[in-house]
Amino acid sequence: MRYRGIGALLIGLGLLSGCSERQRLTFGPEGTGGTDQQGPRAFIEAPAADTSVDPGTTLNIAGRVHDEDRIDSIYIEVHNPGLVFAPSVIVNNQRIEVSFSAAVTFEGAPGDTLSVWFYATDLTGARGDTAVRKVALR
Repeated sequence: MRYRGIGALLIGLGLLSGCSERQRLTFGPEGTGGTDQQGPRAFIEAPAADTSVDPGTTLNIAGRVHDEDRIDSIYIEVHNPGLVFAPSVIVNNQRIEVSFSAAVTFEGAPGDTLSVWFYATDLTGARGDTAVRKVALR
């Protein structure tokens, strides 16, 4: 009986030693490089700077978005009352970096300035900053 009590005490001590605080491996959401709690970064690559075009001109706007949590959706918006372009959404891409382009026809009166917006959300739902390019009508 005496040895049974000592055996129980040793087993209890062994179990308690496994509960001590120690560093543990941590992982981000499964299948990703972890989350940074920020949305995707968006870059407009073409045109390289704000530009001007004649009314009725179709201009190719191109860029890319990047996020380690993978891209879910890319949003392309053109802001102008005389717009001949429907906003576009590219969904469920699920890659870390995505290149995109859109052919946009700019309508309006000479002197109008239009804004093209690109932004994206990642798989965690975080929305990134908006990349903006201004296009003036001559």
